[in-house]
Amino acid sequence: MGQKVSPHGLRVGIIKDWGSKWYADKNNFADYLIEDNKVREFVKKKLYAAGVSKVVIERPEENKIKIIIATGRPGMVIGRSGDGIEQLKADLVKLTGKTVDIDIREVRRAELDAQLTAESIAQALERRIAFRRAMKQAIGRTMKANAKGIKVLVSGREVEVSLSLLLFVLSANVLQKRFAIMSACSRVAVPSGERVAVPSVAGSPFIIA
Repeated sequence: MGQKVSPHGLRVGIIKDWGSKWYADKNNFADYLIEDNKVREFVKKKLYAAGVSKVVIERPEENKIKIIIATGRPGMVIGRSGDGIEQLKADLVKLTGKTVDIDIREVRRAELDAQLTAESIAQALERRIAFRRAMKQAIGRTMKANAKGIKVLVSGREVEVSLSLLLFVLSANVLQKRFAIMSACSRVAVPSGERVAVPSVAGSPFIIA
């Protein structure tokens, strides 16, 4: 029987870092974990159109949270004259009851990001684009970005292109993300984007979408 392992979890401490960076004793650990999940869900929902790749949460102090948001469209998050980020900060302060600092970081190559690619496929399906066309378009964009490979799975339909690297190689920067949408009828279309952005010896990335 095959055993599925998270590509990120397998590489934490080797080439990957934690998504939450804080220490808590047994009295606060569960509360912090639940709060982190609420913050991520809130940010993802509020900034869906901005293309949020990941949200890293740090707790330098007991009543202070630093939130690092990696996004493909930082301008949409910041807003005019910084109004967007100030409103986001106010909402997060209300949600957590703590002091919040927000750091916005741009994802320069969205084609090489697993989350953003999975979302692009999902948005195409929401626009009633045929799933094969949506997958091939995502694959084409990724391969044009000098990726060495891509793998896409959309509701059980799988497409692979040029997988030239073994996934258990721990030095490979493997990314795997999932994203679900509601179709017109029901929760049928569930895109699962797996991407591996793997810098090769020559510096060109490898991706599995």
